[in-house]
Amino acid sequence: MLKGFFRSHLPDGFRSRSPDRDIETDAARIGKIGSAITDVLAAFENERDGLNRRISEAQTAASVTVGTATDEYVTREPARAEGLASYEAEMRRGRERLLQLENHISNLRFMRAAFVTRFNEFSKRELQKMHDERGQGAEPS
Repeated sequence: MLKGFFRSHLPDGFRSRSPDRDIETDAARIGKIGSAITDVLAAFENERDGLNRRISEAQTAASVTVGTATDEYVTREPARAEGLASYEAEMRRGRERLLQLENHISNLRFMRAAFVTRFNEFSKRELQKMHDERGQGAEPS
């Protein structure tokens, strides 16, 4: 009775996918993880670079606000002092965010290295594909 049940549902017996199709499926799935890590890492690096530029610009603006005279801090107008305090507060928040971004970037670089180590063959293909898409054409290491 059981033989009849199984035969009616699997007329040719059990079949699995071809090994080539399994490799393609695995590569596509694993490649998504590699791409996600790379995309998030790039987003954090872009944010860090932009924030560094803005902090540098704020430092320049603050230095103009401070003035160049040696005793200017004594006679500084209240509006300029408030402006300087505002620049300092923004730069402090920016530096705090930079620390967070650097921590995220460091962790993602570690994740990428672990990913490449664990999924070496898939990672090489995915990294080469990303290099090609970005026009770098360099061999992944």
